[in-house]
Amino acid sequence: MSAHEMKDVHTIFLFVDTEPTKGVETMKRILTLDEIKAVLVSGQYDPLVVLEVSVHGTAIFTSVQEPV
Repeated sequence: MSAHEMKDVHTIFLFVDTEPTKGVETMKRILTLDEIKAVLVSGQYDPLVVLEVSVHGTAIFTSVQEPV
């Protein structure tokens, strides 16, 4: 397996910048996704979403911390 092939479960932290009037609606929609493991609120309205996804195949990008 090359350095750019992935066959693992990855945890992703996604910050979602929402409008104040859309915070609750956005959270409800996010929570309907199977990949979501947690949703935390940053500030008053903006959710930080924790996802777990399985990625198979070749990476289309690498971490800036990994040597290429």
